Amino acid sequence: MPAKYHPMKAVAAAIGNAIPFVILPVAFIRILPSYVPVELPPAIATYLQSLEATIISVGALVVVLAAMTAFFAKGLVWRAAFGFARQGTRVAWIYFVLSGGLISMTLPLFDLVSISFFLDFQLLLYILYAAIMLMAVYLVAEFFVYRPAFREDEYLDEHYWAA
Repeated sequence: MPAKYHPMKAVAAAIGNAIPFVILPVAFIRILPSYVPVELPPAIATYLQSLEATIISVGALVVVLAAMTAFFAKGLVWRAAFGFARQGTRVAWIYFVLSGGLISMTLPLFDLVSISFFLDFQLLLYILYAAIMLMAVYLVAEFFVYRPAFREDEYLDEHYWAA
């Protein structure tokens, strides 16, 4: 019977989720303006700052929930609850960072010319959301599959049989 709590797994999961959900996106947002040949308009600079704040706040929540999911062993209700919440926050993170699949931008170049583009990839995001939530269903199913083993172990504890 494996241990019920895994602190090292929690640390590894936190680091493994911090890299793609917080560190790399924030580094990309901070490095991106230095590679643009023209100065970014104030509206875009403000948008990047608010996007960075969103990435940090929702990404930190993803990291904490991933660590809590890894901390508890399979078959515990806390693992299922934190795992389900983790997958929901991953969906929220993707939704906020990618603007719900609709990206529209107009960049004024010089005084006479501006570049506009519109990108709609909502269907692709819906497929990604379904895949992520399928993992949430797996974590809940994992709870029901591994739960009987923990019930046997719990009923053997002395505090249940105290007279």
